[in-house]
Parts: sequence; C-alpha cells; structure tokens
Amino acid sequence: MSDENKPGDETKNDLPQGESDESVTKIEKRKSEAPAETKPVVALADDSPTGAQTPIAKRAEEGPKSVKPTEPKVKTVVVDDTHASDAGEEPTRKVPAKKAAAKDAAEEDEDERPAVKRPAPVPRKAADGPGDGRKTRASGESVGLLVVVGAVLVVGNLAMQGAGRARIDATREERFTLSKKGTGHLLSTLTKELKIQVYAPEGLATVDAFIRDLRDLLSEYVRFGDGKVSYEIIYPDRLEGEQKQKAEADAQEAGLKKQLLGETKGAGSKSGTIGEGFLGMVLTYGGEKATMDLDERQQMGLEFFISNKIRELRDKEDKISHRIGYLQGHKEKGYQELSQVFTQFFPYYKLEGVDLSKGEKPVDETLDGLIVSSPEEEIPSKELRQIDKFLMKGKAVAIFGNNVHLKDADPSMNVTFSGMGLDKLLTGYGIDFKNELVIDKGQFWTPVLMTPQGLGLQLDPYPFMFMADASRAEVTFDNKFAPFFRLQQLAIPFPSEITVDQARAGGQTVTVQPVIRTTNQIITVQGTSVAVHPGREKMGVGATGQKEEKRQAILGVNLEGPIKSAFNGPGEGVDGVPLTATGKARLLVVSSGSFFGNAFQEAGKSPFGGMMPGMDPNMGADEELMRYAQIYNRGGARIASLLVAKQTCDWISQETDLLATGAKLTAEPELTYPKSPAPSPSPDEKIDSESFRKKKQAWIDTIKGEQRFTQWGNILFGPALIGLIGLYRWWNRGARRAAVKI
Repeated sequence: MSDENKPGDETKNDLPQGESDESVTKIEKRKSEAPAETKPVVALADDSPTGAQTPIAKRAEEGPKSVKPTEPKVKTVVVDDTHASDAGEEPTRKVPAKKAAAKDAAEEDEDERPAVKRPAPVPRKAADGPGDGRKTRASGESVGLLVVVGAVLVVGNLAMQGAGRARIDATREERFTLSKKGTGHLLSTLTKELKIQVYAPEGLATVDAFIRDLRDLLSEYVRFGDGKVSYEIIYPDRLEGEQKQKAEADAQEAGLKKQLLGETKGAGSKSGTIGEGFLGMVLTYGGEKATMDLDERQQMGLEFFISNKIRELRDKEDKISHRIGYLQGHKEKGYQELSQVFTQFFPYYKLEGVDLSKGEKPVDETLDGLIVSSPEEEIPSKELRQIDKFLMKGKAVAIFGNNVHLKDADPSMNVTFSGMGLDKLLTGYGIDFKNELVIDKGQFWTPVLMTPQGLGLQLDPYPFMFMADASRAEVTFDNKFAPFFRLQQLAIPFPSEITVDQARAGGQTVTVQPVIRTTNQIITVQGTSVAVHPGREKMGVGATGQKEEKRQAILGVNLEGPIKSAFNGPGEGVDGVPLTATGKARLLVVSSGSFFGNAFQEAGKSPFGGMMPGMDPNMGADEELMRYAQIYNRGGARIASLLVAKQTCDWISQETDLLATGAKLTAEPELTYPKSPAPSPSPDEKIDSESFRKKKQAWIDTIKGEQRFTQWGNILFGPALIGLIGLYRWWNRGARRAAVKI
C-alpha cells in the first residue's frame, strides 16, 4: 500500500479522485495561510481611518474566483514543488515537473493561480471615531466651496460695474426708479442729443446728499436715453481763476442765479452753515435751451419736473403743438387759474379760451379737444349744437359740471339745482343728473388746519366734498383711466348722481365706462336751495329732506365710440352734423362744477374787491371761508385736481408719455390698512364727541394689533424659514445615507 492510501489520513481521503501529491501539498499550504473565518467588516471605502481593507478587497484575497484582478507580470519557470517564492520576490507561476494527464493538468493550473497581493494600507493617525475623517473632509469641501462662491460673486460684481446697475422698484408709482412707460417712452422719441448740465456748490451736507440722489436719477435718464442723453455736474467752487469765472458766467447766461443755501445743525438750533452758489439745471436739445432751479429740500416729484422740461424742449425743437380749447363766455370756473398753471408748468399744452359768440362761431376743428366746466350763465342752445357738431367729428370733449349751481361772492354758500344748459346737451347722450346732492358716509373731506408750531388741528368733517379713494378696500375711482392715472385721491365738490342710458348714447357699439363711484353707504339731500357752508350751524340749511341708501352712485362716466348726436342732426343754422359720430368720439363727464376751482374762495371773496385802484382785494371777504380756502389750496386734493386738468389734456391729445410721472408729484404714500379703514364721523357727529372718540380708539387698537402681528412676523419669519431649510437638509442627508446599500 502506498503512502497515498494510508488509513487515518483524513485530508487525503477527502481529496477528489485523481489529485496528485503536489496538488494536495499546495492546497494544504493555502489553507494554512488563509486567515480564520470572521464576519465581514462593513466599511464604505478603502481609506477608512482604521486602515482595514474593505469587504471588496477581502473577498479578492479569499479566492481568485471572487475578483478577477489585472494579470500581473509573472516569470514562468519550471521548479520542483519544494521551491517557493520568497517574500518580496516577484510572483511566479509554478508548473509541476511531472505532468499528469491532460485533464489533471488543466485542473491543476486553474487551482494554482497566484493570489493577487495588494500593497499594505498606509497607516493613518488614529481618529476619535469612525466618522471624524469624513466630517473633516466634508468641512474642508464646504469651506472651499464658500471661498469659490465668494470669489465668483466678487468677480461678477466687479465685471458688472461697467455694465450699469439693475434696480427693482416694487412701489406702485415707480417712486424710486424712472417711469418706463412715461419718461422712458418720452426719451425714446428724442431725435437729437439732449445735454444736461447741473451747477451746484460744494461743502454743504444737504446739497451733497441731494446731488448724490440727483446723479442716480440722471444716470437712469442716460440708461433709457439710448445714447442720446448725457449729463455733467459742474462745481464752480472747485475751479480757480478764469475757469471759475467762465463757469459762473455760463450759468448766469443760461438764466441761473446765485442763491443762499444753508442748513441748521438740528431742530431748533440757531447755528448752522450758510453758503452761496448756483443750484440749478441747464438742458439743451438741438437749438433749444431751458433752465430749471433746484431745491435741495424738495426732492419729491423731481422726475416729473425734469421730464416736463424735456418734453417742452422736444415739442419746441420738433415743432409739436397741442391746442386744447376751454369754453368761455358764460363765467366758467377755473380757466384763469388753469391758464397760469399751464403757462408755468405745462407750456407744451396751449390752453385757449373758446368763445362761440352765442353759436355764431363753430368750435375750431384744429383743436385737439374741448374742456367745459359749469358756467354761471345759461349756455345758448345754438352753442350747444356747435359743441355737439365738434364731438360728432370724432373729437374729444371733457365736461366737469352738473346741475348744482353756486354763485360767486355768496358767503352763505347756497346751492340751487340748475344745469345752465349742460343738462340739455348731456341728456341727448343718455346722461342725466339728479336734482339732489350726494354725501358718502365713508369718504369725505376732513380739513386740517396747520398751526404756527407745525401741528395739524383737525376741523369738523365736510361731507359735501366726496373724497374718491383708490387706496382703500372699496375703490371708488379708476386710477388706471388716463385723467386719473395712478392718483390716490380725488376731491369731488358738491357731486350729484349720474344715470346713463346706453340706448340713447348710441347702443351697444358705444362703450360706457363708469370711472367714479361712491361707496355703498350714501345719503341724498333734497331741496331747492341747500347751504353747503362748512360751519356746523349753517351747513344744510334749506334742505327739505335726506335719504340714507345702501347703493353706489355714479359720479363720473366715459363714453367712447360712434356716439349719437344729442340733437339728431342739423338745426338752428348749424349744418353738417352727422347723426352719429364719425371715428371714435370720446366724452368724459365728471359730476362737479367746482372741480378745477376753489369754491370756498369764490364764495367768500369780497364783492368790492378790485373796484378801486390800490384797494385790498380781500377787504370785506368772509374770513371763515378764506381759512377753508387756504386749507383746501395747500392740501393734496387740490394738487390732484390740477394734475387731473393736465392729464385730461393728455387724454384729449392722446399724449400719455408723462402720465406715470404725475403720481410722483403727490405726497409719499402712507401705510394703509384696507381691511381696517380709518373711521370718519357721521355728518351729525362731532369730531370731539365721546362716540367718535370710542370709534377712533377701537380703530387704533385694531391697527396696533395688526402692527404687532406684522412686527413679529418680520422678526420670526426669516429665522423660521432658515430653520426649516436646515431641517429639510438634515432629513434629506439622513435619508440619502440610509438608502446606501453595500
């Protein structure tokens, strides 16, 4: 019996039949060198801090069939089975000297593939825990990413400095940027270069701050000017000798004058800094030049005045003319004052008085449109036909009037109901006035008297002047309509309700657009003569009744389209009147005859004023009414009515470039609470009464609650949002880790 079949050799008995001694020896050798079987260690990478190899690498050592490594460079030699490779030598492939059968040789070659030897892992510094190395690497990557992002932002900002600045203005009136549809469109119509020179002194803090803001505004003009607008700021104080003299001479030649400019060190301070110098602007467009004085204390509406000057220069240089007629001859209200305002601020509109000489003269068809306000005398029927003929030619007519008639120099301020002819014209277009005054319980004028100390003293409310408001929850006028564009309030003195019959106006082809309405809480006052004096003892005298109603009343309407003639064709010697308007006729009616005037001043003026040379025109005037006249003139409502006059001319001539700039002339908008409007005393309730004080206190408490909610919302919303984002990132990272499978 050979050694191969010795009993008791379990290893040899387990060998498959046909294995040689050499195979047995080498298999036993590999088994003895193999490590003891252990549970696999789970790790994510070969470079874990413990230095242990990953399960993937371990399986590669456990058997050549688990991983197919790259074939190493080997040296094939023929050796005896007693030869073995020393540690560190190049691995060799062993071939037995005595070959068996072909089948055994193939199996032997397969079993004796050399195991791939991996280099020993590089020892690392011991860490506190298995995840510390990963955290360190993540922290380094985050810091590096922040550095890269910061560098990109810095380089991006530097690169964009020369490309201009993009500004976002979230205000409704575009108060902090140039009006794109207003000034922006105006600048796009320029055909020649516009040069702007600003002269300013140096060394006064208020002037320096003003010039800084002005420079930002003029940069916007340059940006929208598409290469046609340029500006420079000239400081004569920085120059010396002949250069300084020349700069000052140029400013004086252009029309600027030196002025005293000063600033105090604080409220009530008797000390300050006073300087003298030029502070103004010179604009040159083609062969036209204009100057504009500047006030460092008045920045509101600066774009409005600059753009108006630019339009004035453009119209003169490019021979653009807009002529607007204003009906005269019947003691119409408002024309004299509007003429002065237009001459000073809106010279590109020529407001011309139109006297039809009892109908013998037609309305000049070269006019862009016609404005009519309530007269004190009856308008003859033939003149009404001439106005109708003008409208039927496809023109625009704006009527500010109703049947409420108020006489001049009447301190009792008794109104009577008489349309003075306007009612006869408008009823032909389907527009009728009711013979009653309308009071809105929620929106009316409350005059505020300014004391010498600068404090506002609130007087009794005046219900006969409706204050249409576009900033409250219940909007009462359309401030997207061109004559009222972007205005916040309108003062409608002594309104009466309008009714509209679309069939008489021209049918469905005519657009009927109510543009002014009351709220749903109104009071109508009836009587043949009603006193509208602001004094509580005189107000309402003569009224025969009043009715409280929960409905809206129309106070302004706009008609557009093929409007039907008010007189159904020619008559009274007025020929060539079509039955319907040719082209797109436009008719605006606002139910207020004192819209452009100051009713308190007109009623309270002296009946003797101007009768004798050198006589004080205010001698004999009603002092109480004159006080109310001053309050009304200084208020924002009066400014808004003058803007409506200008924007009505824009609507008539269809020149809407500067509509958007008009809103910037009004005061800065205050915070509004649409869901909690400010209370107003009822017509029979005094402002110092206990009931009104309770209503006002309840409103104040409500507003304070809303303010606290807004305050804490601003404090907590940002941190809470950041915290939620952090929680989401933490949850998302944990979810991704849990999803990893090895």
